[in-house]
Amino acid sequence: MSFEKKMKQRGNQNIDAKTPYLYEKPHRSFLLWAKIAILSGTAVLATAITLAVVIPNLNSVQKTLAPKYNTDYFAAAPKANAIQSVDASAVSRTATKTLQNLDAYFAKENNKNYVLSPASYLLAASAVAAVSDGFDLCAFGLVDASKDTKALLESWNFLYNYKTEYEEAFCEFDSGVLHQQVGGIYRFDEEKRKALADDYIATSVASLKDYHAQATDYFHNHVGLTIPIPDPQCISDSVITYGALKMKDYVPNGFGSAKNDFYVDGKTIQVDTREFGSTIFPLTLPYYEDTNYQAFEMLIEHTSLLFILPNEGVSLESISVSEAYSSFMANKKIYNAVGYVPYFHLETFAEDLTNAMKSKLTGQEVFFSKLLADDVHNNLMLSSVLQTSDFEFNRYGVSGESITVMEYDTSPEPEEHETIELKVDRPFYAISLKDDFPLFVNKVNDPSK
Repeated sequence: MSFEKKMKQRGNQNIDAKTPYLYEKPHRSFLLWAKIAILSGTAVLATAITLAVVIPNLNSVQKTLAPKYNTDYFAAAPKANAIQSVDASAVSRTATKTLQNLDAYFAKENNKNYVLSPASYLLAASAVAAVSDGFDLCAFGLVDASKDTKALLESWNFLYNYKTEYEEAFCEFDSGVLHQQVGGIYRFDEEKRKALADDYIATSVASLKDYHAQATDYFHNHVGLTIPIPDPQCISDSVITYGALKMKDYVPNGFGSAKNDFYVDGKTIQVDTREFGSTIFPLTLPYYEDTNYQAFEMLIEHTSLLFILPNEGVSLESISVSEAYSSFMANKKIYNAVGYVPYFHLETFAEDLTNAMKSKLTGQEVFFSKLLADDVHNNLMLSSVLQTSDFEFNRYGVSGESITVMEYDTSPEPEEHETIELKVDRPFYAISLKDDFPLFVNKVNDPSK
């Protein structure tokens, strides 16, 4: 089912209903509770009522796995009670560094649409750094990996919704990190595993036979991912780290849709677009013009899209995503604009990011000192890093999912500028931002595909 259909379907649901906490045990029926009350007396009944109120609101919940997983332990990341922003210093430390790690993947000269998530990549990387030695933290923009990982997870776990007589809207983020021990050689220390729950990092133990099924079950249930989880295809005992993010930012009344020109491979095609502004009522937005490109930011609701549009005659691959992002953030000004941007839906499955990660490790060995038992030979070598991402921008907003197997304040009045025309009519980059942090980077050569 497409995102648009899902949005329409969800729009008909009562989103004021209580959001269930993941892995919450089902409530017993009234009759069963009545029996317990009769058998156990008033004191036990009062205790049960108290637990029924408190348990769903705990910041951390545990799930006991099915018997086939033996003594496996999961700690599920909580939902924040309100929208939390990543600290500005954390953004400045990590965003550009993370984009730099991925620049080479967007510089590939091909005509394919392409999407990667700096967010899920950073979650996986910072989670490994939080429990191990052997990482160059500066290379990832990290200062305290455990603290930074926790801040990211807190910021990217919330549900904000409102409903009035006339409209309803919601913005939802779910993220999670999982360390998975495969086999028995690299043994997790039980006390260390439980301590990690305070940082919202889940851990589990699996066999070579069921590790992929177990991870898929966890992320589909805990984070709500619908995309397939890449399989590293382990052939021996190992430790796998996953970082995942799912987001939806829904615009209640939609942006509308119109057909406009888009130039690709020397041809002109008609694509679905969002038109914005007019000569009388232009749209006010942040804008920056460089020698080779224009960049502007368009608000969705709680997220935004940063469009990077090469000048005519400039190839998309010649523009560094990290440099364009940094220059825009440092130099953007408020302008009036009119134009259009295409809608698009991109998917990239099991992209190999191994070299990007290996180059950031010290000696490539990873010592899981805060996770594995002290008597375990602890010098794991990184063998593969895979990422699957799916992102869609349509008239109802944006939606994205990614897994790596690793604000607006009131805008100032615009300066006196002539209204600029921004027609995104040729290949472009589109970066999905939350509090200026890049969640997804889309390389769009043909939005019609």
